[in-house]
Amino acid sequence: MKNKGKRIAAILGVILLVGLAVGSLVFSLLDFPGSKRLATGCLICAIFMPILIWIWIWCYGAFFGKRTIASVWPEEPVNEETEEELISEEELTAEALAAGNEVNTDNE
Repeated sequence: MKNKGKRIAAILGVILLVGLAVGSLVFSLLDFPGSKRLATGCLICAIFMPILIWIWIWCYGAFFGKRTIASVWPEEPVNEETEEELISEEELTAEALAAGNEVNTDNE
C-alpha cells in the first residue's frame, strides 16, 4: 500500500483530537487544583493543532516544490472540458470552407 503512512498519520491525528476533546471534558468535570488550566490547555490544543499541522504541510510543499493538500493556489486552472470536446481553429476553418462559407483569416 502506497498511502499506508498517510493513513496511519491521519488515524493518529483523529485519535489525538478525540483524546483532547475527552480530556477537556474530563478535566472540566473533575474538581481538583489545576483542572481548569488542564481543560483550557486541552481546548487550546484541540483548536490550534490542526492549524499548525496545516501550516507544516503547506511549508513542506512550498520548500520542496510539491503540491500538497494544503496548497493555496493550484498550479493550473481546472478545465472541465476534455480534449475530445475542444475543437481547434483549423478544424473550424476546414468545416466552414467545406460548407462554402468565406473564412476571414486576418489576425487582428
